[in-house]
Amino acid sequence: MRMRGFTLMEVLIAIGIVIVLTTLVGFSFSAYRKSSDVTAVTDSLLSYLKEARADTLSSKSDSSWGVHIETSRIVIFKGASFTNGAPGNRQTTLPNTTQISSISLTGGGSDVLFKRLTGETDQNGTIVIQSVADSSVTSIVTIQPTGTASS
Repeated sequence: MRMRGFTLMEVLIAIGIVIVLTTLVGFSFSAYRKSSDVTAVTDSLLSYLKEARADTLSSKSDSSWGVHIETSRIVIFKGASFTNGAPGNRQTTLPNTTQISSISLTGGGSDVLFKRLTGETDQNGTIVIQSVADSSVTSIVTIQPTGTASS
């Protein structure tokens, strides 16, 4: 009479295969998460820049508008300069998995202010968004002197 079932070796091989597959899926998901977080922050920054430029061009509240950029937040503001806590400010806080790693604007600083009537800016340059966990996962937002922005 022959017994049916699995040998210890077959069970160990099956467990090993499951462990390898689980590890591969985990690493793939982690890489996807880092990339998608950086993409989401890039989209938010581009949206704020476009909104501030559009508000300036339409003379919303009879004022110019700008965007203030920090390592962990982005703020759209009304007026000629950024004032922390001003009532009209709207901000988004970056997820703790991403950061603004570099701000390189003409004239220095971390504010992009748009000119009324033209929508142009004197603060053109680049902003680098980076994954905190993996510095190789980055996105660069470029702001043109015309006030348009792209990644």
